[in-house]
Amino acid sequence: MKRFKTMAFTLLFVAGSVVYAQGPGQGGRQMRSATDRAKAETEQMTQTLALDQAQVVKVQEINLKFAKQDSVRFAEMRAGGQQMDREKMMETMRATQEAKTKELNEVLTDDQKAKYTKFQEERRQRGFGGGQGNRQGPRNGQQ
Repeated sequence: MKRFKTMAFTLLFVAGSVVYAQGPGQGGRQMRSATDRAKAETEQMTQTLALDQAQVVKVQEINLKFAKQDSVRFAEMRAGGQQMDREKMMETMRATQEAKTKELNEVLTDDQKAKYTKFQEERRQRGFGGGQGNRQGPRNGQQ
């Protein structure tokens, strides 16, 4: 009987540890806030594009605006509980990215625009936004 209790306790402990390690959300993947996402993207862009301080402020505002829109869109999709229409979602994401790029291009120099286009292409090739399993390149820009 004592051995059974020990085994049951061990099993519960291991199961609890696995659940705790995954954290809230799906598979332990937590959704960062719109502010955190915009800040991280702005920091990456600041390094990649060599933004000056005035540009950083404007780019942060643009990134935050679109991060908030994304948060609302994703919350609506999750709340719907229905199967997502992948084509519709992709079209919405493309349109959003085009609008964001248009606003960013008003802030960037010609050289920075070229670097930003290259930066976006590299993100697409790495599978940015396609889920963790689709990543093929360095993670978070690290070599």
